[in-house]
Amino acid sequence: MMYLTFLAAFMLSTIAAYYSIVGLTTIFMGAFWPILIMGVGLELAKLVTTSWLYQNWKKASWLLKTYLTIAVIMLMLITSMGIFGFLAKSHIDSTQGNKSNATDIATLTTQEGIAKARLDYLLARAKDPSSASPYLDRQIQDTQKELTRISKAKAPLLQEENKLIADVGPLVYIAEIFYDDSVGSVDKAVRLVIMMIMVVFDPLAILLLIAANSLLKEKQEKNRPKEDSNTALTKEQQTNAVKADEAKAPPPNQVESIQKVDPPTASTSPPVTNEAPASVVNAVATPKPAAVAAATSPTPAPAPAAATPTAPAPAPATTVAAPTPRALVDPVENERQLSTLLMTNNDIVAAYKLFLGRAPTTQDNIGRFKDMTSKQILDVFLCSPEFLARSGADTLVQRAAIKVEELNKARNVH
Repeated sequence: MMYLTFLAAFMLSTIAAYYSIVGLTTIFMGAFWPILIMGVGLELAKLVTTSWLYQNWKKASWLLKTYLTIAVIMLMLITSMGIFGFLAKSHIDSTQGNKSNATDIATLTTQEGIAKARLDYLLARAKDPSSASPYLDRQIQDTQKELTRISKAKAPLLQEENKLIADVGPLVYIAEIFYDDSVGSVDKAVRLVIMMIMVVFDPLAILLLIAANSLLKEKQEKNRPKEDSNTALTKEQQTNAVKADEAKAPPPNQVESIQKVDPPTASTSPPVTNEAPASVVNAVATPKPAAVAAATSPTPAPAPAAATPTAPAPAPATTVAAPTPRALVDPVENERQLSTLLMTNNDIVAAYKLFLGRAPTTQDNIGRFKDMTSKQILDVFLCSPEFLARSGADTLVQRAAIKVEELNKARNVH
């Protein structure tokens, strides 16, 4: 229904614009093209203004609404005036031939009456024997020929008049309804019909346009709750996905039991025992050398044979005791940096790409991170629903939990 209303509104507006422009060009015959350009622009502006007023009536100021409303009404009057000029011109053109024909018939009718009167006079004289003469007989014959000529000239005019009367027959009947006198009644009836058409033509087009905008607005309001429900459904799906990932993740005590590394036995040299937690801390972040891997293995290394005086067992202990793993990961320094270090806008953009897989938009408002520490920003990203809904986020969270547990163990050891 909405599209049909729009179609009817634009069709009526287009026809009204055509009639109006043609009518205005007949009123201002000296400027055809300027009137044509002006009329097209005004008609288009009228439609746009009407739609804008309806869509923005509550937001526009009263001064703007008042002026635009008056402008639309004035444009409707101009269009109606042009329509009146167009229809009046078409009626005048159609009846111009009828008026000319009526004038010719009236002239011939007058000549016919004079000829008949003369013929009657001559016939009366011919009855008197004293006035009868060959000259009188010749006059009678000439008058009869004149009457015949007039009758022949009048016949096609009468036929044409009858045809025109048949064409304007409805107007004659309309004129007889409203007017008693026959003189000028047809023209009065035509003016009445033109006024009725003028009143309902362009105003109806404007009202149909407003009705179409009303239907469009109603449709948009009906679709808006569906969009909101779809958005809510998407958020609910994201929450369910996060809950499902949390359900799949093993409990913290299970993770601790899986990742727990037994410390070396008492037979292991003291340097290996002191540095083992540091190697465990770096087990996730950095690859371990072969010597370090051997030292941190859950199974204690076999003791060297007693018969071999140069056993290579002390060598791994010396390698493990190196301060390299401690330099790579310092829990105290990391904690201090996370609690005090502020991040730049480039760091925030990099965090969006790392945790959320996208660049920040204007709606994200990265300025809110200005006075936040690195630790606070990290909490925001790790706890955001968008990060938790990403594929593989559960694995990443588990690894982070394991890493935190290892850092806590290393801190307690030191």
